[in-house]
Amino acid sequence: MTLKNLIKAEFVMLWGELKNYYLNYIFYNLSTLIAFIGLFYSFRNNKSQSSLLLLFGLVTWQLCSTAISYMAGVIQDEAMMGTLEQIFMTRTSVIGVFASKIVVNCTFCVCKAMIIFIICSLVFNVQNNILTLGYKNLFIILIMILCVISFYTLGLVFGGLTLYFKKVQPVCNVFTYILLFFTGITTSVSGLPKIIQSISYCIPITWANRCFDQIVNKGLSYSNDMIFLLLNVAIYTFLGYIAFTHCIKKAKKLGKLGQY
Repeated sequence: MTLKNLIKAEFVMLWGELKNYYLNYIFYNLSTLIAFIGLFYSFRNNKSQSSLLLLFGLVTWQLCSTAISYMAGVIQDEAMMGTLEQIFMTRTSVIGVFASKIVVNCTFCVCKAMIIFIICSLVFNVQNNILTLGYKNLFIILIMILCVISFYTLGLVFGGLTLYFKKVQPVCNVFTYILLFFTGITTSVSGLPKIIQSISYCIPITWANRCFDQIVNKGLSYSNDMIFLLLNVAIYTFLGYIAFTHCIKKAKKLGKLGQY
C-alpha cells in the first residue's frame, strides 16, 4: 500500500473510533480545557510571563505531550490485540505504516488544539493580542509544528522501548511534567537551578518559548533561538529514527514482537 492509501485507511479508522467513543473524546478534551484554565489562573500572576505567551506555551505543551507518548500507546495496543507481529510481516514498509498513523494523529490533535486555543483565547481575553500579531501568527504556528515533529520522532524511542518493556507510559508521563514546568511555560528558565537549566536547553519547547517571546515582544528578526530550535529538532529526529530502527532489529532477533 502507498502512504496515501495508508493515511486514508487511518482516517477511516479514526472516524469509526470517533463515532463509537465520542463521549470519551468529549470529556478528554474537556479535561484538557479545564487544565489550561486552571494553569492560567495559577500562573497568570507571573510577571515574566504574559497571558498570550502562556497560552502559546500551553498549546505547544499539550501537542508535544501527546506526540511523545503516541507511538508507545500504538505499539502497546497492537501488542495487546496480537496484531503487532502482523504489521511487521506485511509487505508494506513498517515505517510507512507508523508514519501514516502519526500523520493522522497529528492532524487530529492539531484540529483539537485549534478549538481549545480559540476557547482559551476568549477565556484569557487575549484575542485582540492575537489579531494584532497578524501574519506573525504564521511563524508561531510554524514553530509549534517544528516542536511537534521533534516530539513525534522522539516518541519513536519510547515506541521502541515498548517492544521490550511492553508498558512505558509512566516514563512518558515524567517527560510530560518536565515539559510543563521546566521549559519556560510556567516558570522562567533563568530562575531554575543550573543543572535543570542545562537540561531545559536540550528541549525544543524551551527554544520555542524563547522564539514566541521574541515574536510577541520584539518582532521578527534574526535570532539564535530559532537556530537552536532547529538544531534540537534535527537531533531529536535523527536520534528517534535511529533508536526505533535499532529496537525493531533487536526485537525481531529476540522474538519480542509476538510477546505481551
